[in-house]
Amino acid sequence: YFSPRLNRVARGKYMLEAELRDAVANREFKTHFQPKIDFQTGQVVGAEALARWVRPNGKIISPNTFIPLAEETGLVTQIGEQVLEAACESARIWMQEGFNATVAVNVSPRQFQSSDLTETVLAILKRTGLPPNRLELEITESMAVSEPEKVARGMRPLRSLGTKLAIDDFGTGHSNLSILTQLPFDVFKIDRQFISGLYSDKQAPAIVEMILGMAETLGMETVAEGVETEAQEAFLRRRGCDQYQGYYYSAPVPLDRFIHMLNEDRAKFAATAS
Repeated sequence: YFSPRLNRVARGKYMLEAELRDAVANREFKTHFQPKIDFQTGQVVGAEALARWVRPNGKIISPNTFIPLAEETGLVTQIGEQVLEAACESARIWMQEGFNATVAVNVSPRQFQSSDLTETVLAILKRTGLPPNRLELEITESMAVSEPEKVARGMRPLRSLGTKLAIDDFGTGHSNLSILTQLPFDVFKIDRQFISGLYSDKQAPAIVEMILGMAETLGMETVAEGVETEAQEAFLRRRGCDQYQGYYYSAPVPLDRFIHMLNEDRAKFAATAS
């Protein structure tokens, strides 16, 4: 039934969609980087690239607001390509400054449906000059098991060049583990809901330990998302997790700040070594 409230909601969505289309055309999406920390060395070894919509007036629109609409309208494919290109260009810059950090970029279901995703990634790598082994692509667990043949076929040329494939939000889906083990994954990313529940949900520690054990058996790396406390970091360290990211170390930051963090990290470890 029609109501004034529904009319306002529809009008607001229409206006946001129009603004989103303008933002894509004007390249208003900025890429921030959340550091990934190696548990053994304590060093920054990479970063996840995350999109931030920054309006001309400086206002930042939350991804929770624009990503669902971008998925619905198909604009997420263009946004994803812009973020991928910015991430690869940024990683090339810090590589030229002598840092060995990789960059991870999320691939949305819409992007993965595109028949030319592999060609797009290869073209961006060539255009930006980033070596393929410095890039990691992240896809969700649900997307991986829905079209396993397409995942394997699309990633084969990229993996042959050294690009890694990570399964994001691992543990949240109801997937067939036998399918996952046959796919060309290199990294399991443990979903933040299990990390936040380590000391409040009695099932979370068991799930995290199961994922870590499975990854070790399969020879895969593990990255814990959403680490926010010293207790969470200590638990994951004891259980043999490889890397973590989260506010315990740093929020996502712009490129210049991330490079500054890499410089601080290098100086700290150089002082320790001497």
